[in-house]
Amino acid sequence: MAAPSAAAAAGAAAAALLQRQLLQGTGGTGGSEQGWSEHQTGDGRKFFHNEETGVSQWEKPESLMTDSERIVNSTAWKQYRIWDGRIFYHNKETKVSCWSMPPELRKLRGESTGLDDRPLPETLAEQRQAFQELLKERHVDATWDWRRVQELARDAPQAEGVSEPVQKQVFAELLSLALKRTETEARAKARNAAVALERLVEERFADPDALGTTYEEAARILGDEEAWTLIKSDVRRDEVFQTVMERLEEKHEKHRADKRAERVVRLQRLMATDPELRRPRMRWKDATAVLARRDELQEEEPPIEALRVWASMRELRQPATREVDPKNKAQADFFRDERKRRDAFVLSMKELAAAERFTMGTSWAQLEEMLQASGDQRIAGLREGEGAVAMELFDEFVEEIKLKGAEAYAGVEPAPPPPEPIVVTLWVQACGLQTCASAMGNMMGAGKPEDENQRAASANPRCELRSTEELLRAAPKVELHVHLDGSFDAGVLFRAAQAHLEELPEKVRTPWDGKMLEVRKAVRECHGDLAKFTSLVTVGSDIIGLFPILDCFYTFLPIVRGRFALLEELAFEFCRERKKHNIIYTEVRYSPFEFLPQGEDGQIADTSKAADAVKAVCAGLQKGQAEFGVMVQQILCCIAAQPAWSAQTMALAEEFRNEGVVGVDIAAGEMHFEDGALHDAHRDAMAMAQEKGLGITVHAAEAGPGDNVCRAMDVYGATRIGHGYRSVGMQAYDYARSKGVHFELCPTSSVSTQAIELEKADGSLQWKTHPISRFFLDGTSCSINSDDPAVFRSSLTDELVICVKEMGLSLENIQWMTLEALEHAFHLESGVKDTIAEKVKAFYEQTLN
Repeated sequence: MAAPSAAAAAGAAAAALLQRQLLQGTGGTGGSEQGWSEHQTGDGRKFFHNEETGVSQWEKPESLMTDSERIVNSTAWKQYRIWDGRIFYHNKETKVSCWSMPPELRKLRGESTGLDDRPLPETLAEQRQAFQELLKERHVDATWDWRRVQELARDAPQAEGVSEPVQKQVFAELLSLALKRTETEARAKARNAAVALERLVEERFADPDALGTTYEEAARILGDEEAWTLIKSDVRRDEVFQTVMERLEEKHEKHRADKRAERVVRLQRLMATDPELRRPRMRWKDATAVLARRDELQEEEPPIEALRVWASMRELRQPATREVDPKNKAQADFFRDERKRRDAFVLSMKELAAAERFTMGTSWAQLEEMLQASGDQRIAGLREGEGAVAMELFDEFVEEIKLKGAEAYAGVEPAPPPPEPIVVTLWVQACGLQTCASAMGNMMGAGKPEDENQRAASANPRCELRSTEELLRAAPKVELHVHLDGSFDAGVLFRAAQAHLEELPEKVRTPWDGKMLEVRKAVRECHGDLAKFTSLVTVGSDIIGLFPILDCFYTFLPIVRGRFALLEELAFEFCRERKKHNIIYTEVRYSPFEFLPQGEDGQIADTSKAADAVKAVCAGLQKGQAEFGVMVQQILCCIAAQPAWSAQTMALAEEFRNEGVVGVDIAAGEMHFEDGALHDAHRDAMAMAQEKGLGITVHAAEAGPGDNVCRAMDVYGATRIGHGYRSVGMQAYDYARSKGVHFELCPTSSVSTQAIELEKADGSLQWKTHPISRFFLDGTSCSINSDDPAVFRSSLTDELVICVKEMGLSLENIQWMTLEALEHAFHLESGVKDTIAEKVKAFYEQTLN
């Protein structure tokens, strides 16, 4: 509260002076005590003025207070008077105000407080609690009985008022609590004893050579150890011992598998680059001597893995020295005939499928029985050797039916029904030496011998198409632009989705437009049907645009996120698909952050787990390379709409450089070229990549303007461009050509994402109008890639078939493109590059001749 005004203070001083003069004239003793006097403002409020100090204040000074007022002011309470004379009290500490005098002030003044100060009697619960505390103080435990408790309670004041039933109940509760505590301590002691024994067994038998130790042998070795004697039961001790030994065995088995994958990759690189091991006529005996000198045989006896790697690498080199020989013309003819026989066998399965006798559930034995019953000799023409054998073709056709259904055999004439067995038997008897198969063929009116049938099939346009497909499937290939998440096996995803359905998020947010996608509901509505699930997570050849296709990714990615064992399996299956299409070298790209759990807002709680995602991919790829004899390197992707991940992606690329990471990319849109915040983050990340010497490829001019190619080169330092179709005919295209930049072209995805709109004639796409033709015509460095083969339900073989059949490219173009891709691979050792180039050239020389 503000002090009284200056005018009021001046008036108070004059009044005090007048009062003092009057008192002096009458012989008075002087003014108020210590110079204080009471005054009133114009509005009636009282204040106090000290004439000596000239101070004015609202509060009454202690020298003017009555005894009762001094008592009030000795506490936290203060007495105040308002303008109308009423008094109220305020507590300085609690900030409480009241009109009536507080009880503590009445008590100080000797007045009645009006409150009953007598203590309240204890409640039954309080009496019970007091008795319980008494028992606890006397340490009542399982050794006490009720008689002893009664003796204690007889003289204890805490037991007064507590009935005997209540006393018994309290005692029972304490007794039960004591027994539980004893049991808990016993369990903890047993658990600690088991942990101590586990640690002892692990320390003594951690060596792989000790895995064969029996329990009896361990008892003799460890019998005097304290950790061994802590467990009294032989049965329990044996159980702990066996558990630890099983865990050690699993650990060593996993370690051996990991070391095997690493060693196979190391041996592959050594044998591809070492001049001695690359000698054309080197024998295995000589190779073992070379490997022994380089300490590569290690502890293997016999060195089975080294032998396998040596044999596979020898097969890679042999075509370069063998098939170019003009004397092998006969062998080339043999391979062509073999391809025709494989085409004929596939046609036989399609005919059975069209006749509804071959389904997804048909086994290999049932197929053999059907072909034998019908006298179909097309299976007999297949031989074991190079190229797919009959059972492999069977497995591929079953998978094709699963994915495409009736479309897999559309347009094929159904196979005729098998003849009645009795008729066949009579005909065989009548023909004597004639075989059942030939008799059945004559009965059905087959007027041409088998070789004429094959020639007729070769003249069939559909058969010719299959021959081209088989030739391109068998061709050794190099792929630089394929996304790992766009290659996930739908069957593996389906099994995982069924196993973890209730753990899937209800919704996920897409980073490019903030849309919420319902994931769990969409998977549940597949009702356990693989075909429906495949339709959910793929788009096929539908033309729907880039972002709807990216929505497809965000439907199945939640199945993988946080499940690194599943991610490792998918990476392994990726290598299997590489082998199926003879893609001997691949650079697969992915963002490890897309494999981490995300909230509905798209945020990742723990980005440090991205390293675990990369480790899982590396482990799967290493095992796949060792199993299938292919080579796969990795490119880590920055995501256009996620700039916060970019710097961490560079750090991961550097960390896993020795594990096969060779480059970086910016994917999932081109908005970063224009958006300042996105642009700065990605620019800084690419600068880090250049400093570390990593390869750089950037998605550009796919759906964005052609000038993005120049920005990718000049700002980000890209030496390869993903797509780049919209730069054709612009200065950016000529600039990229002059700098020797390599373009990674993807026919199917470019049309499905609407990056390129092809002309149509009679309802068919006119692929010859695609800009890809211009790249080949100009001799621009480029390669054909599949981009997201699983999502588009395609393969690199399918992309090459489009180039040859629809765009009119030649096999020479395909060979040139393959070698260009190999030349622009990131950080590929020259020896490996030369080996792959020799294999590619040898294949096409044989095919073109």
